[in-house]
This record gives sequence, C-alpha cells and structure tokens, in this order.
Amino acid sequence: MLDSFPQFWLGMLLIVLFGVQLQVLPTFGVSGVEGVTVSGVLLHLILPVSTLTLTGMGYLFLYTRSSLLTVLTSEPIQHAHARGVPYGRLVRRHALRPALLPVHTILMMEIGFLAAGSIVVETVFAYPGLGRLTFDAIAARDYPLMQGAFLVLTLMVVLMNAVADATYPLLDPRVRTGGGR
Repeated sequence: MLDSFPQFWLGMLLIVLFGVQLQVLPTFGVSGVEGVTVSGVLLHLILPVSTLTLTGMGYLFLYTRSSLLTVLTSEPIQHAHARGVPYGRLVRRHALRPALLPVHTILMMEIGFLAAGSIVVETVFAYPGLGRLTFDAIAARDYPLMQGAFLVLTLMVVLMNAVADATYPLLDPRVRTGGGR
C-alpha cells in the first residue's frame, strides 16, 4: 500500500507524525559538519531512509511472492512434495533460492535507482546530498553541474547492474563458467 504513495507525500506525512506530533525525530537534514556526531547524522537519516524504503518495498514483496509461486508450481517441487517432503522444508531448501534469482536482479536495479529517488526525498527533508545538489542545479539551470550529477546517477545504475551480474553466479551455480564442459 505504501508503495503507491508519492515519495514527497509520504515524507511529509512522516515529518508531521514523527517530527511535529510525536517530536521524536528531527524534521530536516544536517545543516553543517561542525559539531555533528555520528548518532546525530543517523538520527537525521531515519525519516529520509524510511521514506525511500517504504515506497520501494511493496513492489519487491509482490515480485518475490510471484516468483516463489512460479517455482512452487514447477515439476521438481511438485514431485518433492508428492514424495512427502514437508512444505516448510520444501520452501526453504528447494524453492526459495531459485525464486530469489530474479528478485536479486530487481533489488540491485532498485538500489541503483534509489539515487534518483533521493532527489525528491532530499529536497523534502532538506538533507544535503547528491539529490539535493541535483535539484538545486536544475532550479539554477546549472548545466555542467546537472550533467555531472546525472553522470553520477547513471554510473550508480550501471555499477549496481554490474554488481548484480557479478553476484548472480554466487546464487545460481548453473551460471558459473569455467568447468568441465
């Protein structure tokens, strides 16, 4: 349900609830580097990270469920279930690993796209970062800075795709190269 909310709106709701009503979290980002502690930075990160996480998790859960249902209806899993393998063991040992392969790829791409989503969230929370810098560059029509920021965002997506490709053989032994054949 939360993944259908726009990030800026959910961020504002979290600010109102936890920053204004309950007064347990700060409502905007770290303003300077002098006198800022690690716990202060982490405290200021709770609401922006929660906003980015809550708006992206629903899609991942639905994709995981769909992938797991596809694997559970495959012939080898059905045969194992017919042989009497308990359902919980069947899911944990035989179905979950193949079901997580496409989810792994989606998750790595989402981490790359997370930097682009941070533009809105960093602006809402007045948090200094690449997203806020990109927004300020767009507002000021600073084209060289926009190009640099978009280059970094693009490199993040490409890097996360490369990480997904590099770690995929760790999850699926069938993909590994160099062997007997």
